[in-house]
Amino acid sequence: MKYARYVLAIGLVCAFSASVFAKPAKSKPGVYDVCLNLSTDAKLDTTDTFFTGVGIIVPGGTLPDSSVTSCHDLTSEKIGTFFASGSLVAGLGFAEPADDAFVIWHFRIESAKKTGAFDTMGPVESTTTPYPQTIIGSTGGLAPAKGFAEVTPISNTSGLSEFEIDVHPPRSKSDPSGRLM
Repeated sequence: MKYARYVLAIGLVCAFSASVFAKPAKSKPGVYDVCLNLSTDAKLDTTDTFFTGVGIIVPGGTLPDSSVTSCHDLTSEKIGTFFASGSLVAGLGFAEPADDAFVIWHFRIESAKKTGAFDTMGPVESTTTPYPQTIIGSTGGLAPAKGFAEVTPISNTSGLSEFEIDVHPPRSKSDPSGRLM
């Protein structure tokens, strides 16, 4: 039961997701895959409500890979470090049925091609479809100062938390969310 709460709390595994998402080419700019091993790279507080985790960022399209049984298998492809902090919201009064957690995510990119960071904030959803996270800041030109990052759940059976972030810039000055109106 605690492992199931761990998965829910960290909000990064979308265990319910199907592997129906088209994977972008590894060279697609603005797309990042994240790998986080729940058993070694994340912690819950004593109330099983608040959590923190640190994972690896690899080029978009790297995951899922059936040969990856540990995030450490991806060390040679690492382009950055992912930090997560948040809390459970599932079942709270006004949370939507798909809302599992509320998170702040930090993406630090340290590759030879790009250096910088961007942060997102928002609910993590238990869904099989992409959902947005609000971009709350960025450095190094990796993401717009405002807009949204689309989170695409990646199906896996290895016990790793994997998901994909696709950064979307705002489409117009009147649309800071980055979504088409």
